[in-house]
Amino acid sequence: ETAAPPAAAKEAAAPPAAAPETAAPPAAAPKLMPPRGLTVDAEADAEPHDDATWVHGMLVQTPGGSVVPDLPDLTGHHSFAAKVLQQEPGLYKELAPSKTAAGVTLATCLKPTVLVPGNEENPSSGLVAGDAECYSVFGKLIDQVLEAQHGWGPDRVHDGTVDMTKVTKGKRGGRTVPAEPIDPDGKYVHFIEIRARRNLEGVPFVPCMTGEDRKKVEKVMAESLLAVEDGQYFALQGSSTWEATPNGMTDEDAAALVADEVLMPKPSSPEALASSLDADWPHGRGIYKGDVGTVAWINHDEHLVLGSWAGGDDVQGALERLLEGLQGVEAQLSNRGFKFAQSERLGFLTTDPGAVGSGVRCSVVVSLPELSKDEPFLASSCVERGILYAPGGEPDTWKFTCVENPSMASVDTAVRIVGLLRELLATEDQLEFDNRKPWVPPAEVIAPPVAETPASRVLAAKTELKAQLAEAKSAAGTTISEVLSSSSAATPSGLCFSDDSCYDVFSPLVEEVLAVDYDFPASSKHPAEASLDQVGAAFVGVDVEVPFVRVDVRRNIAGKAWPRAKNGDAAAEVEKTLTCALGAAIPGEYFPVAGSTSFSEKAGGMTADDANKIRKATHSVAGDLLMSEADPKDGRGVYLTHAGDYAAWINHEDHLRLFAQATKGGVGATVLKLLATLQKLKAAAQLTFSEGDRLGALTADPAQAGTALTFALELQCPLVLKNEKLLAAMATSYRVKFDSVVSLVMTYSAPCGQSAIGATRHVLRAIKQLQSLERRLARGGSIFELEDGLGDRPLEGLLDPLACPEKLPDLSNHHSDVAEALRGNPQLYDQLRSARTASGATLARCIKPGLDSEGHAHLPVAGIVAADESCFTVFAPLFDVIINKRLQHPPDAKHETDIAPEKIAVEPFDLDGKYVKEVTYRTGRNLRGLPLASALDVLQRREVERVLVKSLLTVVGDGGGDYYPLRDSSSYAPKPEGMTQEEEEKLAKSGALFLEPDSKVALAAGLGRHWPDARGVFVSATNTWHAWVNEEDHLRIMVKQPGNAFKAAFERLAELLQALEGHVKEADCEFMHNDHLGYLATDVSNLGTGLRVTATLALKHLAADDLEAICQSHELVFSRAGEETVVRNRRVIGKSEVVIVNSMVKGVAEIVKRERECAEAA
Repeated sequence: ETAAPPAAAKEAAAPPAAAPETAAPPAAAPKLMPPRGLTVDAEADAEPHDDATWVHGMLVQTPGGSVVPDLPDLTGHHSFAAKVLQQEPGLYKELAPSKTAAGVTLATCLKPTVLVPGNEENPSSGLVAGDAECYSVFGKLIDQVLEAQHGWGPDRVHDGTVDMTKVTKGKRGGRTVPAEPIDPDGKYVHFIEIRARRNLEGVPFVPCMTGEDRKKVEKVMAESLLAVEDGQYFALQGSSTWEATPNGMTDEDAAALVADEVLMPKPSSPEALASSLDADWPHGRGIYKGDVGTVAWINHDEHLVLGSWAGGDDVQGALERLLEGLQGVEAQLSNRGFKFAQSERLGFLTTDPGAVGSGVRCSVVVSLPELSKDEPFLASSCVERGILYAPGGEPDTWKFTCVENPSMASVDTAVRIVGLLRELLATEDQLEFDNRKPWVPPAEVIAPPVAETPASRVLAAKTELKAQLAEAKSAAGTTISEVLSSSSAATPSGLCFSDDSCYDVFSPLVEEVLAVDYDFPASSKHPAEASLDQVGAAFVGVDVEVPFVRVDVRRNIAGKAWPRAKNGDAAAEVEKTLTCALGAAIPGEYFPVAGSTSFSEKAGGMTADDANKIRKATHSVAGDLLMSEADPKDGRGVYLTHAGDYAAWINHEDHLRLFAQATKGGVGATVLKLLATLQKLKAAAQLTFSEGDRLGALTADPAQAGTALTFALELQCPLVLKNEKLLAAMATSYRVKFDSVVSLVMTYSAPCGQSAIGATRHVLRAIKQLQSLERRLARGGSIFELEDGLGDRPLEGLLDPLACPEKLPDLSNHHSDVAEALRGNPQLYDQLRSARTASGATLARCIKPGLDSEGHAHLPVAGIVAADESCFTVFAPLFDVIINKRLQHPPDAKHETDIAPEKIAVEPFDLDGKYVKEVTYRTGRNLRGLPLASALDVLQRREVERVLVKSLLTVVGDGGGDYYPLRDSSSYAPKPEGMTQEEEEKLAKSGALFLEPDSKVALAAGLGRHWPDARGVFVSATNTWHAWVNEEDHLRIMVKQPGNAFKAAFERLAELLQALEGHVKEADCEFMHNDHLGYLATDVSNLGTGLRVTATLALKHLAADDLEAICQSHELVFSRAGEETVVRNRRVIGKSEVVIVNSMVKGVAEIVKRERECAEAA
């Protein structure tokens, strides 16, 4: 049953979270058709009752309660239960006499099957469980229905684990990384809704409940929900069971729930009526509506259907809310002596046995303007994944639903929806991109780099290998010198083999080359190739069409010498075999190279006209396919189909190199077409190709063994094309090559270990990344993702942040506090290098800034950062040394916090504002329970932004300020592309903007990771204060006041901090703080108060020596630039905020006094 889709307006109020998907009421009551052979009593009551023996004029139970003795004729009934019982009629007779302790019979369970013919194309389970015991009493039937419906055999056990990493994490290059946003620009996804079904153990399920049962369940469920979360329960209108509203909800409440699309409808589908879900309607039923995106229905088709919704693509938020809500309800039920009905094998038990397991379904409403033109494509994408789809209520919108299934854990329905969305949105994005204005390619050329070969590097590093292989020869007589001599410019690996025995004879060299340069160690094995059906299915919904695509595959015939052997007879035999096979598989014409005498039909080889024909037919930005005329000529040539869509080289480096190409073609479609033709070719000539168990297809160049696919693509990325640094980074990241004779051409050779599907997906990811970068550059954005320290990758340096090397690196030339501490006590390193905090932070991550950068002898930095709150205890032996040296705060010292503005001294000086131009306060805070800035992942950083921005907006109220995400940050829904260029310029001019870090110390500390995501500036409407989110700390606040306004500015700061602390606590968070170190910070220099007080002074007469003496006496420091002097506090820890500010006030007052005296003397 699929719900009538909500009006999925993107700007409308959030949709319902937990409405079970029930069909909209039909215009007339459904007609229940009795099966042939079932007894009918014409005088029976035609309407169903709670305890009815007769249902809609058909006998289901005799008045004595015994089950119908014979199985009714279920011909024309299409449920899975009908199918099972037709195949095993003895099962019906075996189970017919059985009852549960509450009296539920098999007849009750079979009502939907017996009374409703069902839908042949979309059959239901055909069963309804009257209570939890049905799953054991009638288990033989239920097990077979589950196996028929879901492939869920009786030996399978439901996975009850909750693994949120399936949603929050992804894989890239074999590494686990934060999952990328599904719809980062908020362009397509309107909302997500996730719901879960639950029933109470020991109480009949909805189809068999009495009025008292319903009242009891309503009471315990509603009270539990209200105890978990602030919300409101609305009993259905006309219900008399809820004491607070004995007549049910008001008309106004009903209208509001209708507007929110969460009002519970009366069951009306044939299956629902046959299951008696409408019995005693509307008593004992109602809707709970929470304050944070949760909705629950009580006693509709389950005791509880709880759901959660989220606007946009926030699957994680919706799922976490649902799971937290379920846990809270479960705890409240336990307090009341109840628990959810579940079994170890089947998971949570539901009214419809087909929905057991997690009982969780996930739906999403999406705008797809381009794909809406191709509904068959949408249908095939959904059918492959077992996902339902329906129009979404507005033009070009669709609702996709992954329903409950016992084979899926609680997060798996969401994972399936996410997978579908990623593929559909990638296709939609590409279709929209292709419909833009045609691109005119630039004329500049990027020359491909020339490098030494992997083989030459291995032999240079391991000189013993060449000596070891000096006397080795392959079956064709090829030596190591011959393997190397012809290959320096011809093959990627620097090797060119003459037959398949070379892989064994020169195995030590092959293994080293593949392991070192192609990440394919000896323990690895090339995956088995997929079937053509699997290849085709893999690219449905994710394929990308490009202006030009060419894909080729290499193969060698087993038992024949390869071209490198220069065996004329073998080459002629291969030529004859392959031209015949090609002619049978893909009709065309063969052109031997000019000067060849081996092909009798064209003695002397191709003519100049033939060569021009090949050039014209295969001409593209990737070059034509005319083979070079190198010796020997016999046995070599080019095969070309009449349509020009295929070509083949015979006896070039390999026996066969088959090409498929297309203009405006799909990459995946071209790969499928090529592999299908290769299979057809192989069958036509009954060919056996050279293959190895470990390496797959064997080729002349070992680097191309395996799948032996090569891709050449034209891309419309003119702005990326102009950015050589970006192209170089992309080439390194994706192991592709770029050329630009007339436009951007990308080539990629699939390495060993990568299947055809894997290689094609790799190419598609590279294309989509390039297209994404092109779009960003088109709107004037900056590119950070591919730069070390600013993208996904940590800054390359002396340390890997995930683990310390066994031996302490040489720090003799390093100038930082951490280097000095470790040099002075190397045992500290040995003691701490293997330790980890509870969140996984390592010593390496903390000390990387001080080890990656040697620093400056005259200006040493601390060189250490905290990755989380626990670092200060787990790595205390090192942190304590540095904190004491840098801040004079020993391990046993206490820190006092005092932010009471009434304690600030008021000094009557400089009342005319002649000397003190401005006062500024700056301090930082970090949220407990999350890593510090140096170790945040994408989702954690976004959570920091969410909590702090919400708190800041609450503090200022309407119109009191606004948040400006950094340009190109996509994490803040109201500004999905970040601040505008004009806003950026305005903030920069006012000094409120912060930029990406560029110092090696900051980059090594991890402060630039995933820049600029989830970072921004909050600015007050009065411009008297602003806050930085996710710069060096989670939060930094700056308050400034003109003139001598120390107390007024501090009052503002204190007010902000106190208000923020309260609102953060409302979000179940708090700021990191302890008695020893005060407020915690990423940089140890900002511990304690973290307070920096700055006074900008105009001083013309006071001598520097006098100024320094005054500053030292009040623990201040100063700097001068012309007539402007900036004075700051030196101490941040060990003294309270009030003490620091009062010391600053007294110091500045004394400075102003001495300046006046000097001015008068002058």
